Amino acid sequence: MMEIDLYKKILIVVLTLFGIPIVVFLRIQYLDMIDKRNNADLQIGTYVLDVTKSNIGDYKYKIDSSTIVNLRLTFFDDFTFKFNKKVQFIYDSVGRWEAKGHSIDEWTVLYYSKRSLQGNIIGNQISTCCTKDSFIYFSPTPQESYSPVKKLAFKKTSWSGALHK
Repeated sequence: MMEIDLYKKILIVVLTLFGIPIVVFLRIQYLDMIDKRNNADLQIGTYVLDVTKSNIGDYKYKIDSSTIVNLRLTFFDDFTFKFNKKVQFIYDSVGRWEAKGHSIDEWTVLYYSKRSLQGNIIGNQISTCCTKDSFIYFSPTPQESYSPVKKLAFKKTSWSGALHK
């Protein structure tokens, strides 16, 4: 009888020492996942290039504004993205996106579907700026043999319609 009580006490101590930290760890992981999903939900939608806040430097697209006018980027709820047209100063027009932070004030990464010549995944970081409805895309990776632009600013224009392609 005494041995059973001792084993029960040892079991309670072991479960307390290991069980509580495991539960706390799982809870933190769950809350982290919820925060990131909420952040992603805030970003889903369509954005249009804000030419006045963008800095394309000495790039030839300054002259040919038809290349950049109405350039749109849509973040879909399945974590894919799509630009409405292909442009040389952005590596690819489609891919996957990931909200890395816990709030919209933190950064997001775009991973292009097209691989580099070496087979590497190409990705770029974007960050919010100015308002919660806009973001800055600093030096996006251009297509091979093209020069990068300095900065692209996008403004959110649609919160709906991004739930399906």
